[in-house]
Amino acid sequence: MSGPADFSGLGHRAQEILRMAEEQAREVTRRAARDADLLTEETQTELDRRRETVNAELDELRQTQLRELDNLRRQAERNVEDVSQRTRTETEQLLAAARLAAAVLPG
Repeated sequence: MSGPADFSGLGHRAQEILRMAEEQAREVTRRAARDADLLTEETQTELDRRRETVNAELDELRQTQLRELDNLRRQAERNVEDVSQRTRTETEQLLAAARLAAAVLPG
């Protein structure tokens, strides 16, 4: 049988393992922070890109709606002018008919 176990180097070995574990933990934490920063930057870039796209689409939609409103306004103005012209024509015709009718009446 061999002699008693020698634990004299065990404390030093445990300290070395703890030091390595702490170093690895710091590296994992640094990597996680870098990854989080990168992800935050990528997310912000994507948000900015999407915001620009949405703003461009909204601007295009706004311009389209303004053109449609302008077309509707012009069409309404033409309709008003047409109705006004027909009303004048009908009024003139009725007035001419009334004058003819009045001219043939004895009196």
